[in-house]
Amino acid sequence: MKKLFLLLIFFLSFNIIEAQVESHLFARGGYSWINGVVGGEIFTDRFSLGGGWMPNSSPLTGKKVNSLCGQISLHSNNTTESSAYVSFGFATNGYQYEDSYGTYYSETILIGMLGYRWVGDRFDIKAGFGYGGTEGWGVWTAEAGLGIRLF
Repeated sequence: MKKLFLLLIFFLSFNIIEAQVESHLFARGGYSWINGVVGGEIFTDRFSLGGGWMPNSSPLTGKKVNSLCGQISLHSNNTTESSAYVSFGFATNGYQYEDSYGTYYSETILIGMLGYRWVGDRFDIKAGFGYGGTEGWGVWTAEAGLGIRLF
């Protein structure tokens, strides 16, 4: 999975260099396990790469945990138009659980998400719904966030 993700990043960066298409960088905030509560996203043509930071706490003990998130998305329209999207991403420490003895576990989850992105002049709003999983575990997830275009 990591090799596929790196290959997609390489393809996207090659596309930016070769095609000289217009790119936009957004600072992002909201609730998302693939973009974090604070993060960023860069758009080029119909693709985007993003990531961020997601704070969390363990279910029983309240231990504070930080998750790093990342995603690659394909949009149905270009970066300046509202569009549906499909995202594939990850969240480190995204799945957490404790056993009855108080032993804490966390695992990286891989997430697939479908959503819609509304685009304004200098901002966008994203809303999506998806599913994330690890070995033998799965969880439904959603995202809602606001992006401010930096350039």
